[in-house]
Amino acid sequence: MNRPLNLKPGYFYNELLTAMTGKVIGEGTLYGVYDAYIVHPPKADQSESYIKAHE
Repeated sequence: MNRPLNLKPGYFYNELLTAMTGKVIGEGTLYGVYDAYIVHPPKADQSESYIKAHE
């Protein structure tokens, strides 16, 4: 953007598109890799050494 969009919190998508008109100076594409590995928080009774070993 070449200027601020001046949108108020809670704006709608169509308001964003309208505010962007004439202000876009470039665009790009972001690629990423998704990993489904889930880290569960430790249980309250697990010792600190167990937690450090599994970080």
